[in-house]
Amino acid sequence: MKIIAAFSSDFRDQYKADIFKTLSLQNGDTVHFRYKKKYVDPAIYQLRNTMIGKDVYIFFTQSNDGVNDALIHKSIRRAKIIAFDWSEMTELYHVRMILGDFIDAKIVNEGDKSLFFKYIECSGEDKYSNWKSRVEEVKNSFPDLIFFNIDGIYNSEGNAVKPKYNPQSKGCFYEVYHGERYTLNIRVANPNNSKYKLLLNSTPDDVVIAHCNPVESSVQYDDIFVPLNIKTVPFFKHSNFLTYQIISQGNESSMNNEINDYSSPSKDTGFDLYTVSQELCLKLNLKNAAGFGFLCVLAFLALTFTGDKTPAVTWPYVKVILSSILIFLSTTGLFYFFNKK
Repeated sequence: MKIIAAFSSDFRDQYKADIFKTLSLQNGDTVHFRYKKKYVDPAIYQLRNTMIGKDVYIFFTQSNDGVNDALIHKSIRRAKIIAFDWSEMTELYHVRMILGDFIDAKIVNEGDKSLFFKYIECSGEDKYSNWKSRVEEVKNSFPDLIFFNIDGIYNSEGNAVKPKYNPQSKGCFYEVYHGERYTLNIRVANPNNSKYKLLLNSTPDDVVIAHCNPVESSVQYDDIFVPLNIKTVPFFKHSNFLTYQIISQGNESSMNNEINDYSSPSKDTGFDLYTVSQELCLKLNLKNAAGFGFLCVLAFLALTFTGDKTPAVTWPYVKVILSSILIFLSTTGLFYFFNKK
């Protein structure tokens, strides 16, 4: 089977970080690879405008020290090209791909070994794999790190918040609503008994992470569920970032005294390349806005009834009772749903 392959290797930390992010991000999110022209198959860049939507297999190349020819290629994930751009200023091809399933693919014809974004031939037995098996394949190339994989962000009804691609920022964002509660499902792996932890970070004025933070694991594999509370802010729409950062164990006693001490730029900068982020687009909920407007209308009607000087025909106290009911419903609703006092 002929397929486009995107290779990243252990030659540089940046290349390893690209694979780490490929392992970490959820299905539907984007990963960004960059290649010099000499490393791209001419059959691909000559037809660059037709490449959008093409399937890609992402591989991690081990033992790439610039001398050793016996390279080892480990398949990671299936993806689709969402953007394929050429930069005249840096003379680089920028390939952005929508991530799909983890795969176990075997190369039967690698083609030109000097190319890293090219057509290859794989056996017809390429099959779905899981995240754990891919971590086991590459863990020795990341001896100091813990691994994680974002399963998704889920709303209070258990529905996944699907990533949406922004062609301007060339990345994905997740729409969440003010005043709502979500759950972040992540998988954590510590196959090498690393002492490092996973720090979740966001602006506390917008997002409350209701979980022990940083996240650590003394077992090889685990599933973690993190409640996220989105605060109500006076904006129709704005963006924030949820970041996942690998940090060292550090001084546990000082962590209790210094809030967000691990997020300081001076700490653990050696793993900055491995930081993963998700853009959260915080929006007002249309249903909540409509409910607020409806309750305000009830309050207005109550005031209208009480101010009406026309005598009641049916019952002299009907206006008072009706007004009281409307005021009760509107004020109770405004306080309960919107904390308006």
